[in-house]
Amino acid sequence: MGDENLFHTATKEYEHGKIDRNLLAKAKVIAEGDESLIRYKYISLRVEQIKANRKRKVANAALDAGTIIAPAFGSFFAWLLKIVLIAATVVLLAFIVVALIQGY
Repeated sequence: MGDENLFHTATKEYEHGKIDRNLLAKAKVIAEGDESLIRYKYISLRVEQIKANRKRKVANAALDAGTIIAPAFGSFFAWLLKIVLIAATVVLLAFIVVALIQGY
């Protein structure tokens, strides 16, 4: 959704009375009480708020994915390390057995 759609959404919210009172107070301060500007400032602030909320959701989703994936990778690598250590032990034992058989 581009900015145009966000402005449309924010305008419709405003027209239907779905207004964030804190954001409206900020718009009034920025517009210095000018009634002709308050609506436009509010809509502009609301669009920025929607964008920030979307970015926050994306960031939270990435963090959530990380908390799910990281333990899986951790357990995978721990499992892989155990296999490598077992394989190295088997190879070392094979060298020892060969050395003993050959009389070294």
